[in-house]
Amino acid sequence: MKAIIKQDKIVRITERGDTEIGSLPKGVDHGRLRWDGEKIIDLAKMTLIWVRHANIFELHCRDVGGCQLVSMTYSQRKNLTKDPDGTIRVKTPAELQADADAEYNQGLKVALRKRLEQQIGDDCDQLADLYKLVFAVMVYVQTNDTALGTMLSNISAIAKDVYTIEQIENSLLNVTQTLRTEMPIYYASKI
Repeated sequence: MKAIIKQDKIVRITERGDTEIGSLPKGVDHGRLRWDGEKIIDLAKMTLIWVRHANIFELHCRDVGGCQLVSMTYSQRKNLTKDPDGTIRVKTPAELQADADAEYNQGLKVALRKRLEQQIGDDCDQLADLYKLVFAVMVYVQTNDTALGTMLSNISAIAKDVYTIEQIENSLLNVTQTLRTEMPIYYASKI
């Protein structure tokens, strides 16, 4: 059997191929097979795999240039990461758990966003309601209107059930710290 080989990858099985590779293992997708120059290598049987990162992780049975030898199994290929220093490695169980937690939390945010949109309105509607609240506070501060004060007290009583004072304080402190760092950079760069 002949194939077109690029580096060590079997690109296509074809009689017009330039390399005689022999028979393919039965029931194995040729996407995980490599050619080491003498024989077919099944990456699923390797525990040390050459990996190159070129926008995606490429797996090889030998160094084809720019590769790092990684202790891994073929099934761990989706768990590869590249550190800031360029080291390619398999993520640790803690990193995988953190990724799963982040994905779960993102799912919670998406679900909450959908429920809020169904019950309150989209982002623009929610922002308009926040503007109304800010304006109500401004008017109350200026006029000390009794009816407005009662309304704000009612809203505050409900808000205390939604967020604790500590949650509000921590969130606002984090936002303020970020704004203190980012906004001067933004305004200094703005044309």
